[in-house]
Amino acid sequence: LKHRDLRFANREDEAAFRKSNEEQSVVPVGVGSAFAAITLSFVVLGNYGQECRRQDAPYNWAMDDPRTASFFAGFSSMALFGISFLLVLIRMRVGYMLVGNLEQMA
Repeated sequence: LKHRDLRFANREDEAAFRKSNEEQSVVPVGVGSAFAAITLSFVVLGNYGQECRRQDAPYNWAMDDPRTASFFAGFSSMALFGISFLLVLIRMRVGYMLVGNLEQMA
């Protein structure tokens, strides 16, 4: 097969195309990240509080407790979604990171 170059003829046209599609490609990432971070915060913090209040085996941060891996994964996911939301918010509102290509990051 012959290799076809589907890029734009010049960089200005490519930049204008990316700018025109920015809201419909970046905003859903921010909304989804915010929704996931909020949902995870309710689930993970609720489970964490419930496990800490248990009378029979209250939770302590210990490596031999299997709940530690679960809570670490939950808190890490919550942080990553929160950071993703903040990056999108900074990009849209403040105007930082406009030269970055989010298509390559995704």
